Amino acid sequence: GCRKTIIQYVYYFFCRIGLFVAGMGISSKRHHDEDYSYYLGPNYKDGYRDIKKASTIVSNHCSINDCLILICKVCPGFCPAIGFKKVPIFNTTIEVLDSFYIDRGGDQESRDNLVKSIIER
Repeated sequence: GCRKTIIQYVYYFFCRIGLFVAGMGISSKRHHDEDYSYYLGPNYKDGYRDIKKASTIVSNHCSINDCLILICKVCPGFCPAIGFKKVPIFNTTIEVLDSFYIDRGGDQESRDNLVKSIIER
């Protein structure tokens, strides 16, 4: 809805300010005509559909700047600890961005349920 769009614009604005303060900027270069037939075989594109954007990005970060760049370019959902569910402003943002709470000390059943909900997403 409109909340997600508003949060994305606010994220983008403040992340750009953070990157500016850090002396960084963002640029991107897209490679559309890469040929992977050497690695995947001559007809690797047959049967694939056109992918507009990645469904899952697994990212580790070295600094806060990595997070700011990822938020500016993709505006991803994320996996905060379950304790953030009780934090007033963060819980709304987390839920609007389709993120998942993780019980980091949870049992195997809670982890299995989390994996199922990620797959269903």
